[in-house]
Amino acid sequence: MTEFIFPADGSVLVVDDKPEDALPLIELLSSKGIASTYYSGDDTKLPSHPTQKVRLAFFDIQLFGPSTNTTSYSANILRLINRLIPSDNGPYVLVLWTTIAIHEADEVEQQIKAGLIDKKPLAILRLEKATYFETSSDNSQKDSLIQEIQESLSTRFPPDDIVEIQRVVNNELLPVDTRKAKADAIEKISLELSHKLQDAADSFQLFTYWESAICRAAGTTVENFSSLNNVDEHWSINLKNVIFRMAHAQLGQNIDNVGDDEVLSNALKTMNGTFLDSVEHHYPSVQGFSSKVGFSKDNIKFTRTVQDQKFEIKWNYKSGKFQIYIDDTLVPANSHGVALEKVAVQGRTDQERAHLAKLKAAYESITPLINTKLLVDTLTSDHVQPGNVYLKHIRLLARRKSVLRNYYKEPREKGLVWDKQGAFLLSDKELKKFKFIELEVTPICDYAQKKWIKYRLLPGVMIPVKYNVELSTGLNFYHEIPVIKIDGEDYKVVFDFRLLKSIDMIDHGSSEPYFRLRSELSASILSRLSSHASRIGITSLE
Repeated sequence: MTEFIFPADGSVLVVDDKPEDALPLIELLSSKGIASTYYSGDDTKLPSHPTQKVRLAFFDIQLFGPSTNTTSYSANILRLINRLIPSDNGPYVLVLWTTIAIHEADEVEQQIKAGLIDKKPLAILRLEKATYFETSSDNSQKDSLIQEIQESLSTRFPPDDIVEIQRVVNNELLPVDTRKAKADAIEKISLELSHKLQDAADSFQLFTYWESAICRAAGTTVENFSSLNNVDEHWSINLKNVIFRMAHAQLGQNIDNVGDDEVLSNALKTMNGTFLDSVEHHYPSVQGFSSKVGFSKDNIKFTRTVQDQKFEIKWNYKSGKFQIYIDDTLVPANSHGVALEKVAVQGRTDQERAHLAKLKAAYESITPLINTKLLVDTLTSDHVQPGNVYLKHIRLLARRKSVLRNYYKEPREKGLVWDKQGAFLLSDKELKKFKFIELEVTPICDYAQKKWIKYRLLPGVMIPVKYNVELSTGLNFYHEIPVIKIDGEDYKVVFDFRLLKSIDMIDHGSSEPYFRLRSELSASILSRLSSHASRIGITSLE
């Protein structure tokens, strides 16, 4: 059993209505360099809305005291999860500290799972506090007070009165119960977490490790730049000098035409490259990490459970073939794998074949989603910048057909969009699924230094994947973008270099971008565009 890697970026949450009960856990985590955030659950002391990312959450199951109704336990936990964990939080593990009966704890756990939809934890782990913490009685306060009575009052009261006072204090003042972590508490908690995640969510550790590397890299980047000047009475003003010079490197002479906020923004941009290099430097810092997340390139599967049956596709990356497992049994036996399009027919019954067809479709649907995450930024603003993609609204259907014709081969073979005689085959409803777009391709240096006097736009089209079989190829088109998913639909995106245009800034209006292509893809398109524009022709006679 491998050790659980605790988040090192402050994404641990501790919720307990009794601070004295929460303190031993907080101190235990702190002793291992694990930062945590504590809440008592008091509504008046909670943030107005959740903003802190959480990867590991410890909750006392009996928040606000014992109850005869398990629903009250789960209701309190559900309410606080909704108050403390953001909707876009991502995966986390919930740990419940419990002292109630097992059947009651089972009920609470099921109620929590049923009550959480968007914020459902990857796993719920129940732990007994007594297993990891021990309580002892502390008489030091009582002993100290009795000694103080003897020293302070001995000259003012008869000895018999002093004895009586000491007796009352000794009888009435109860010892203070203190709780502290056992010597191996953090190791035991780590093993329990590893055991719980082993079958359910061990891949979760990949994200906690990556986020910790990001945190370390950010710290390294800050240190790199902040240490350029000696720490003395001039440190702050000298750092501003560094910041200004970094911004000047980004903006050039145009720094005179921008405000102070934009100067700071460009200074921070210059730090990004160093930061990314630092992130990559921190990746190898954990040896044997693949075993911690249960990763082996020779045992990659895609799994779904349907009607209590487990269906799996196992991909052999060497042969490119897929083996089918149903309830952990290879089907058919001794199969060396088939092409992806033949996965569904490997079932032994019509029902299994139907389930395998759905499994194949689910497997294929992940690809456009991954491509979209890698290549497209859907969180855009109305700020014009290279990579922005704008919708081009063409109202007349005849014009839409005419523009679309540029992107398809002549003659047409498949006959999905035009027949061989050139007649358009799609209905108006189908035609409206095609999206005409324009990509802002102003070079990044012109953008950064405000040297552009017009917007440069590269027209293109987003084609539903069903209709991309007849697309034109060649140097005039950029069609290397893989299938992406936008607004729930899968599209092939193609740009036509022949249609490059520029427009006056005043004519652009206040259009909001549809989405933005990430920098690497934008740079690739711009590189291809420059090569297309600089093609050299030779005039000669034969």
